[in-house]
Amino acid sequence: MTVVKDEFLEEGKVRNLLYLCCPPVELLKKLGLYNRASSPDATVFYASFHKNVALHEIKPQSGQRVIVTTWQNVTQKPFVSFPIANNEKVKDINLLKSNKALKALKESIHPLLFDRIDSYLRFLSSEFVKSIEDRSPQRIEYFYSAFFGDRILNKKREVSVKVKPENESGEDMGNYDCILYPSVAFNHREANVAIAPKSLI
Repeated sequence: MTVVKDEFLEEGKVRNLLYLCCPPVELLKKLGLYNRASSPDATVFYASFHKNVALHEIKPQSGQRVIVTTWQNVTQKPFVSFPIANNEKVKDINLLKSNKALKALKESIHPLLFDRIDSYLRFLSSEFVKSIEDRSPQRIEYFYSAFFGDRILNKKREVSVKVKPENESGEDMGNYDCILYPSVAFNHREANVAIAPKSLI
């Protein structure tokens, strides 16, 4: 779901499909806005699994036009999702699964390494699930989650790890397709997803 902005229009209509998923970085830099998983220097595709969640997220004003779109993964390959984990306050199903996996990891690595991972994920989670009132025009309140979102989704990893997940495909876990996180606007009851543009093609 997308709020139709004047910058998106050509002859009164949205004709560029990029505005429905990943607005051009040039426009984002001009607007200078930070979002939950992206800075003004990067674009990602934000989506929800339910229309009501998307409406709560974009908060259209009375009289604003919105475009509702439905997207699907036609590659038949599962997305590699960066887990938002290590937050016991939010009872989102995906967070609970991530927390369970994190506890299992604790048993298999050195305690000092786990302590570092634990601290990092606790901070990252707190930034992705916190409620924010936009007080600055650029929404700088999203700076930390945007900073990490850019690095998770838009930076090429120097090192990647081959793992054998349940599907035995040996997926490359160094480069993530998306970040799955609880919808703050929907009181953490449903999930949102931020997808890297490279994973949409």
